[in-house]
Amino acid sequence: MFHTGKPVGWGVKHQASAKSLAKTWPDTTEELHAFLEWSVQNWSMMMAGEFRWMKQSPNAPDIHFLKRHVQNFREVREQNTGQAWRTGPRAMEISMLLMAGKDDEAHALIEEENISVQPPPDAGEAFHEE
Repeated sequence: MFHTGKPVGWGVKHQASAKSLAKTWPDTTEELHAFLEWSVQNWSMMMAGEFRWMKQSPNAPDIHFLKRHVQNFREVREQNTGQAWRTGPRAMEISMLLMAGKDDEAHALIEEENISVQPPPDAGEAFHEE
């Protein structure tokens, strides 16, 4: 899609995909909004990690792709909730290493930066970092 200088909006098919996703969403509307925000913010990381096997994955967030792969996005989001490196100052560098398949280097950088996993909001005093 090329930028024509006109406002870009969703067409009928994009709207249908968004409505379908919303209709089948098992959680609250607020959780859907949070999920969509997380998906957009972590799109590059998802393409570099979870979907690196694809020869061509969307460079920018795509509602059709997200709808087809919603379970993958949900699983990764649930597994990685609280990982501070995703929003840290070296997030792009780490994402690029992951995209290049250099997982060991990315994990080493995470450890080098001493980026810790944050406790989940409902963990209370049961969460102890070693």
